[in-house]
Amino acid sequence: MRLKDAPSTAISSCPAAGLSGTLKSPMLTASAAAAIAWIGRTMIEFSMTLSATNTSANIATSDDMNVMNAWFALRTGSAVGTEIEESQVAIARANAIKLNLPNVSFKVGSIYSLPFEDESFDAVFISAILGNLQEPLKGIRELHRVLKPGGVIGVKEFDHGGDIAYPIDAGIQKYIELYLRLRRENGHDGEAGRKIGVYLTAAGFREPKLSACYENVSEPEILRGMAQLNIGLLNDGWADEYIRRGWATSQDMDEMSQSWLKFSKTPGALLACTWCEAVATK
Repeated sequence: MRLKDAPSTAISSCPAAGLSGTLKSPMLTASAAAAIAWIGRTMIEFSMTLSATNTSANIATSDDMNVMNAWFALRTGSAVGTEIEESQVAIARANAIKLNLPNVSFKVGSIYSLPFEDESFDAVFISAILGNLQEPLKGIRELHRVLKPGGVIGVKEFDHGGDIAYPIDAGIQKYIELYLRLRRENGHDGEAGRKIGVYLTAAGFREPKLSACYENVSEPEILRGMAQLNIGLLNDGWADEYIRRGWATSQDMDEMSQSWLKFSKTPGALLACTWCEAVATK
């Protein structure tokens, strides 16, 4: 999760999201497989729309670049991913080598100014990007620029306004409030998901097909992992930001951490994260 305006997008050149062709046996990590699993209906619709018009496609994808591009490239042939932070590009390149994907490459670049010519791609896919942007419509328009006429865009975006966590205590409630407050201060939109259809239309895309789904977390082992992730985010920097701004104390940090541990051990606990999805054409 980025706490600054650090847009990233992954783009391919026969690439990344070309969803036609035969899926070969991917050697993916468990986390990669899990990530692919919850991408959900967007990718199914995206695949069907693209396959109906292309046998070999140039595509753009975003974030979790090593996961998405690995899956896409196995189906289309090659991929080019972009990320604004060079260190992340280096990680993505290393992961592509580990996955034995010589047809995947990566570039440093911003979604506001992609390093590609007009009408370069047959398809574009972005996930969990728009809510992190201070100018989401500008980013969508840039994707429109690099997409060929008749090309397909797939978007999957979080919407915290629909998230469910139960049962929660004062510690988790404070965690959620501080997280959303910090996002707003950094110019991010925690309810960007519900707006993707409007953004796509405003950018010139046609006939967006919209849907929404939940990423459900209820199994004890996964809940424990989610708790450790949230505690880690606090310890790795969020706590310092909250304390520096005078929003919370060290004691509050401890209470929030203990609340997540308690939540993860509560029988029947549920965490459900909202994702909004869209597929449209240029």
